[in-house]
Amino acid sequence: MVGHTVNPGTRDYHYYRCRHVYAGKGRKKCMGRYVPADALEQGIWSELLSVLSKPELVLRELHDAAHAQVDPAELARLEAGIASLQKREEKLVSLYSYEGVDGDIVRRELEGLRRERTTLTDEFELLTCRAAALEPAVDEATLRTACDAIAQRLDGAGPDDQVRVLEALQISALVTREEVTVEAMLPIAPSDPLLDGKISAPLHEHGHDDVDEGVIPDRAEDAGARGR
Repeated sequence: MVGHTVNPGTRDYHYYRCRHVYAGKGRKKCMGRYVPADALEQGIWSELLSVLSKPELVLRELHDAAHAQVDPAELARLEAGIASLQKREEKLVSLYSYEGVDGDIVRRELEGLRRERTTLTDEFELLTCRAAALEPAVDEATLRTACDAIAQRLDGAGPDDQVRVLEALQISALVTREEVTVEAMLPIAPSDPLLDGKISAPLHEHGHDDVDEGVIPDRAEDAGARGR
């Protein structure tokens, strides 16, 4: 998105709009509307403060991101298959009590079912272990300290500092007609600029471990910018 200022004669209006609105001939143009700059910037800033005051949100995002890389449908399929095989085994075992049943045949059937169940169980355990391995090991106390330190930097920050903090956190915003989705990179290493009070350099030069996002309800268009 790009920022613009218009002045219809009474006051300045600051807003953002998708850069593809101004696409050249032959290129697909975005039909997105104007987004009031003050509402968008304040919403993002408020969302940052809200997330940083609740480190458990960051931990939840880490957990969800790790488990999202494992197909839940595949886990459900394996669980259902294991349960089905267990029921079939139980039915075969019950046949032993009936006269005239060939015990050798029942045993062979049981062995086959158990091999199938073992295979599915191994696959299920492999997937669940993979999800656990993908989940980053983050010390909760360290994360809370990092959030508190950054929140202090945000509290009362002036416009210039706000810009530097937003750049340091690598803020990105996806704006639709209904909402604004904000994503950021949260540093937790002690040497990160936001933790030691130095924010002159972008944090992409340092290590980052935590990703979080928030959703901000979209505001109405600024009447002064509408249609301009």
